[in-house]
Amino acid sequence: MLQDGNVGPARSTIYSLLSRCFADHLVVDSGDVVATLSQAADPAVLAFLSSQPTASPVLAKLEELTEVLVGLGRDEAAELAAQREFVLLFLLPTGVQPYESVYRDPERMLKGTSWSEVRAFYRRCGLAVAEDEHHPEDHIASELAFMSLLSSGFAPETVDLRHEQRAFLQEHLLTWVPELVSRISQHPKADFYRRVGDLLSSWVECERGWLSDPDA
Repeated sequence: MLQDGNVGPARSTIYSLLSRCFADHLVVDSGDVVATLSQAADPAVLAFLSSQPTASPVLAKLEELTEVLVGLGRDEAAELAAQREFVLLFLLPTGVQPYESVYRDPERMLKGTSWSEVRAFYRRCGLAVAEDEHHPEDHIASELAFMSLLSSGFAPETVDLRHEQRAFLQEHLLTWVPELVSRISQHPKADFYRRVGDLLSSWVECERGWLSDPDA
């Protein structure tokens, strides 16, 4: 399955959509969001998910999220509400911290041991992140963007893409995404991002199965 010509781009698109939602407050009619939405609605992506029995929750939540995003683009007040929600959830001290180090390291501080491990993982796969990057490497948007790149085949030829994707999922994303999603869902101001979290949760669980299946 993972070697099928449509699978890599389809998986990359889903990671990219999730990464974009977490990266910054959304301006739905901006070029990058429009492009990502168009890719998420591509028949190849939907066909890939429809063909996988374990992906039915992902398909339903992906369709729901893309429908909501399209609606935000048509309703300025709703889009502003989603932008305010992003600030409340991810930029204020009382919100939800979207950094792996905060969840995994005993110190619960930014740029801790987990951050260093993520940086080393990126470099091992041939990805160098600029020092002035908008988000630290262990920000959820950065980690999802990294998986999007690996899914699309972006890596030196010496990199075992399947092995590295499985390792990053197991050693990083799966170790803290469940708690991140739980905190988002429990936040009293979460609405749009509760949907994003639901899709993220279902997606990483599907990826766990697919990447661990030797016959996939």
